[in-house]
Amino acid sequence: MREPFPDIRVRDAALGIDLQAVWTDTGEIVAVTSLPTTYHKGEAQLSLPYDMPEQLVRYYLTAMLTGTEPAFKDRNAYELFRKIIAKWIVELDLGAKIQLEFKQIDKKQLDRLVAALEKTPDVSYVWRREFDRRLFSVIEVETRLSAEQLEDAVLKILDRRYETDVATKRRLRFIPVK
Repeated sequence: MREPFPDIRVRDAALGIDLQAVWTDTGEIVAVTSLPTTYHKGEAQLSLPYDMPEQLVRYYLTAMLTGTEPAFKDRNAYELFRKIIAKWIVELDLGAKIQLEFKQIDKKQLDRLVAALEKTPDVSYVWRREFDRRLFSVIEVETRLSAEQLEDAVLKILDRRYETDVATKRRLRFIPVK
């Protein structure tokens, strides 16, 4: 806080923002944007209350996120939303990534599953991310199938030796049938 003029107090603030959009169930980062750090001089906005820093920050954040300040004309929160929408469009075209986890699956069954999924219609790509026979093995599938359709396909390929333990839009976990 400064007093550049007699009996007029102002508060200077410097703000920088990094924004991320994340799928909550897989932790996949969908889009990222960084707004430039700017320095806001208090005497430029004498009408703002110098004694309420939260209100000052809220004012500057609104200007930064909406792009009303000249420094944020091209880089603002709308850029993040454009990236999210672009990601959704790509997923509608190529399919969404769905993570499959298997508890205690052997390598032979896992390889057979990967080969069968690669031949499945509406499946673009299949990646084996991790293999651990004692714990969890992970496969990632890019597909136009919904999680429910993919779940049915996997259970059919594995001859119903596994059952679904967790099912979300982006992640399926299978455990051996007891």
